[in-house]
Amino acid sequence: MGTGSVYVGTNSGLALQNGNAIAPAATLTLATNADSCYVILSNSVQDVIAKLIVGTSTYIHPGTYGSTNSHSTAQFKITASLTDTWCCRLRRPSGR
Repeated sequence: MGTGSVYVGTNSGLALQNGNAIAPAATLTLATNADSCYVILSNSVQDVIAKLIVGTSTYIHPGTYGSTNSHSTAQFKITASLTDTWCCRLRRPSGR
């Protein structure tokens, strides 16, 4: 998807085919945590990003994030429409 940040709007979805789809320095933003705004990552592959925003909540703490209703092994469970095993990893910012 290039090097820029990714925005998923209301009533939209994003399907990613591999774990390198979003640049490691990018932000993934989901407009809302409603079922109408979702992310699907195939094959349970983790994607590494710098920041995750879901609705009005911003997540920047390094670690793995997944949905509260998923079976992922994420360290942090958040309310979001993420596939059953979807998990993203936030990396530690450069220079820290």
